[in-house]
Amino acid sequence: MKVGKVALGELARVRTGKLDANARSPNGKYSFFTCAINPLRIDTFSYECECVLVAGNGDLNVKYHNGRFDAYQRTYNVEPISESLDCQYLYHFLDSYLTELRKLSIGGVIKYIKLGNLTDAQIPLPPLEEQRRIAAILDKTAALSGANRRRQDLLRAFPLSVYRQMFGDPGHNPFLWPVFRLGEICLNEDARRVPVKSSDRKAMQGRFPYYGASGVIDHVDDYLFDGQRLLVGEDGANLIARSSPIAFIANGKYWVNNHAHVLSENGKAKLRCLEYYFALVDLKPFVTGSAQPKLTRSALDSLPVPLPPLDLQERFESVLTALDARLAQAEISAQQTSSLSCALRSASFQGDAV
Repeated sequence: MKVGKVALGELARVRTGKLDANARSPNGKYSFFTCAINPLRIDTFSYECECVLVAGNGDLNVKYHNGRFDAYQRTYNVEPISESLDCQYLYHFLDSYLTELRKLSIGGVIKYIKLGNLTDAQIPLPPLEEQRRIAAILDKTAALSGANRRRQDLLRAFPLSVYRQMFGDPGHNPFLWPVFRLGEICLNEDARRVPVKSSDRKAMQGRFPYYGASGVIDHVDDYLFDGQRLLVGEDGANLIARSSPIAFIANGKYWVNNHAHVLSENGKAKLRCLEYYFALVDLKPFVTGSAQPKLTRSALDSLPVPLPPLDLQERFESVLTALDARLAQAEISAQQTSSLSCALRSASFQGDAV
């Protein structure tokens, strides 16, 4: 069923907040909406309504709210003033409209949108009951997407808990495993690495992953390694900041540059166990340099590693294999839910009813 579209400014009042971000109060009674994804708190309120909050700059996002609140000066408060517009429906429309708003945003380092980008937006306007039905369906897909994300987060976090339970924290070695230097329990294949400048990689684009210190940074048409290796970041701020994993497994065929150490098995330690060892061990005493932190080959080789028996390491690997299968299923489910959500949003807001 085709439905007409109406300019949002004819159906809703759009205004910005008046406060600076530093107006927040950590223990405030009311929500304080800024351009961040999560709202802050504040002691006072300027608005009391059911509305949709749209971040006006940075990484645009939308939030639904019903009640008292206050808002940052670059946050748009979109409040329905027509009885023909359901606020939950409006929320889902604006959430789907973010892609278009990002295209319309202007500015340099921090892009922003203008008031007209919202008031001029053309929103399909089916009957009110139909809007509520569409919003209820999209609420369910959003809840399902959230459940999928939480499931994936739990599955990704679980191996570290299992490692601690089976082997203990390597910094304290509570089970008194024998301690070896890392260079004694695995092979280092750094000599096989080859760095390739980004300008040169443009001429060798292909299907093989090209790894750096924190993961895949490009794809090239050839490979240096075939099979499982543990890659450990050699340099960069992440050695201290830990904003992403320091060590990670690479499999299949791939290329590695000179910013990641390459380790393989010598029969004494399982790489996936070492992967979680690196997730817990404190590397600060072994990292040199402040402006550009570096974990040298000699420092890497000297790392003390509490080493459980090989059969216990293999049992841990079997647990990881089972968890990997569950995570793969969760990722497929998440992709299917995302595709369903996109299809429903497209059908809802392109002028066709769901």
